[in-house]
Amino acid sequence: MGKKGRRLTRRVNERKRMLLEVIARNPGIHLRALERQSGIALGALRNLLDSLINSDLILESQIDGRRVFFSSRGIEPDDQRIVALLRKSQLRQIVESLLHHGSRSRKELREELNIPRTTLRGHLDRMAAAGLLELGKQISLTDPIRIQRILLLTRESLIERMVNSVIEIFDENHSM
Repeated sequence: MGKKGRRLTRRVNERKRMLLEVIARNPGIHLRALERQSGIALGALRNLLDSLINSDLILESQIDGRRVFFSSRGIEPDDQRIVALLRKSQLRQIVESLLHHGSRSRKELREELNIPRTTLRGHLDRMAAAGLLELGKQISLTDPIRIQRILLLTRESLIERMVNSVIEIFDENHSM
């Protein structure tokens, strides 16, 4: 291999290393957020991710219609869906409220978090399907200790929070 080929290989390896670090710091990160954080064009990013998946260094899941990524070390497969869900701020707020108060009625959650009834219903159904919540007159977490541990893995940076809120507003306005 010539000098140019070695440089290209080194650059690809540096990009892969950087992607591994971003994914390890942001378990359940979706493709577009990874594109923003890495600055790598989508086509090249997909190729690098496929290479990392084939090398068993990262795992890919399809959650709520989004392609999300996890380090192959650290997150249990059963927890991946929960991690991906908790990256959404409203879902995280619901969990934080339930951790703080124990159990809540739908009305209490709606009023505390200022979430419309239909939006809250959809969030609660999605979270119950993932095994996060038990639904009834009072809503409670299925396993608060496990969920609190997972919640710590999903902390976001300020910039990521801002970008995710813009995405959520866009999603809400275009899902009607």
